[in-house]
Amino acid sequence: DAVVDALRHGDSLTLSNVGTLRVAVAPERQARNPQTGGTVTVPERTVVRWKASPTLLDVLNGRAERDTLSTKAPKTS
Repeated sequence: DAVVDALRHGDSLTLSNVGTLRVAVAPERQARNPQTGGTVTVPERTVVRWKASPTLLDVLNGRAERDTLSTKAPKTS
């Protein structure tokens, strides 16, 4: 509930050493109906964007050990 409430209010949600969720607006666009081949307009909508943390990416790509995720993230200025 807290995650939904934060995103609904336009706030970002950061999970240490995992990543950040943020709300964005996907603009209106043209798409194609695959059955008819006709063009349809997809309306503007609210979406959630995800950005993985550098620490998570390092672990997934073998540049860091998995236990790095459980340590406290360093403070940045």
